[in-house]
Formats: sequence, structure tokens, C-alpha cells
Amino acid sequence: MSGNWAGEANYVGTGLVLCQSDGRLVFAVSKTASWETRHGKLGIAFEGVGGRLEAGETPVDCAKREAREEASCDIELRSAQRTYLQTAAGKLAVITVDGKPTPLALYEKSFAHPPDQPELLRSSTLRIVIYLAECLGDPLPSAEIPALLVMTAQQYLQAVRETPLSRLLAAGAELIEVQHVPRDAIMFPGLGTAELLARVLEAEGEQEALTLFSGSGP
Repeated sequence: MSGNWAGEANYVGTGLVLCQSDGRLVFAVSKTASWETRHGKLGIAFEGVGGRLEAGETPVDCAKREAREEASCDIELRSAQRTYLQTAAGKLAVITVDGKPTPLALYEKSFAHPPDQPELLRSSTLRIVIYLAECLGDPLPSAEIPALLVMTAQQYLQAVRETPLSRLLAAGAELIEVQHVPRDAIMFPGLGTAELLARVLEAEGEQEALTLFSGSGP
């Protein structure tokens, strides 16, 4: 796939499958305004580090900026062995893309309203370019987010099934907080990177995110 796939959407952003050198995955805990009730309990999404493109940015520029803004670290983007496309209809397929670094996935979702403006009743398309990346240094949450959730791939695959935070921490996951996150909260994957990675790992038949790297840098 080539051309202006991302630029044709109403909302364009980047997401990171962000790994530490030990292979653990780094996710952002969603802002408190987005916390919700799920099955009668507090539900908190964990999300891929990332965000919306700013004027004049490329997806690569955006990915690096968002890593600094949310995880307080520089990153090295890595090319993926394959690129997946998840369409708005939820179908997953391997595609060919131009350019380096090769993204892990292109994610698309349609809404009845802009994702960040639910009060506006007009159709909107969200498109996210998802990259693999390694932390250069120890990630720390910025003031933009309450915490970072650091997990092995196995712990992540447990988390996508909506798991109490206390259970994830008991299994060895790490929570790095700037704001307290209730331990009885149910964690669940947010739209985009956090939910899609599980589908990619399943398709690859792999259980570790580092195996998705092609071994090359940008």
C-alpha cells in the first residue's frame, strides 16, 4: 500500500508497540476523564503510547514526539517483518507498504462522530500507523498520563481479557505512577495499538513482541 492512506482520514495518529530492552511492553494508562464503569466496576483502558499528528508532522515525527511526551524517553523505531491492515470492518490482512521503518500495522475504525468530539454528529474515520519501537533509557510517565503499565507479552495477553489490575501486578506486571490508579480497577485494551497487538501475535503464532522485529532499524 502506498499513497496518502493516513492523510485521507478525519483523524490520523500513530501508536507504538513500545518495548524495553528486556522485551517487556510499555503501555499508557488512560486519562482519568476516560475511566468508565464496566460490568459494575471501575474500568480503565491501557493504550499504546501515541497520539494525533500535529500540523506538518510525519507519522515517524509524531511517534517520536509522543514517546517523549508520554513516556519521557527517546525511542528507536524498528521495522516489522510484516505489516497488517485492520479495516474498519475488522478484517485483518497482510499488506505491502512503501518506506522505512516498516510499520507493524495500519488500523482503521469508523465512528458516527469524531473520536475526540462525540457531541458532533457526523461520520468520521480514524486511522493509526502503528510502529514497533525500543526505549532508549527507562520510560517514565509524564504529567499527561496517570501511569505507565509495563508487562511481558504473556501478561499483556492476560490483560486483553479484562483483568483486575491487582491480578496483573501479582503476576509481575509493573505500574509506574504519577497518579494513583485503583488496584481493583478492571484493565482493558483501548482502541488501536493495545487491542490490535493481540490479533497480530495470534496471527504470527508468537508470544513475544520482540520476535516481530525484522532485526533492522529505520
